[in-house]
Amino acid sequence: IPTAWENVIRADQDERAPLAETLQKLRQLHATTRVNPPMRESIARVRNSIECLRLVHCQITPDTIEMVAKASIKEEVRVAEMLLPEWVVKLTEGTRR
Repeated sequence: IPTAWENVIRADQDERAPLAETLQKLRQLHATTRVNPPMRESIARVRNSIECLRLVHCQITPDTIEMVAKASIKEEVRVAEMLLPEWVVKLTEGTRR
């Protein structure tokens, strides 16, 4: 969570659950926050990692998503190529053992 967002949360709450107004402010901050190209690529890589796991019927967990994403970086696979059948099989190898 960005520091500015944490400040919004702290300003509106004590030890209880966040107020509706706080959640609304966070949604507004999220909607207006720009996503830079490296972050956009990371988001797409995670999305494609989930899709790779789905295509080979592997369990989708934070660990398996991370495993596939890291494998794609290690193999220097472009995000756009991750869903090609040959890469789907190769990138998900570690999750099927």
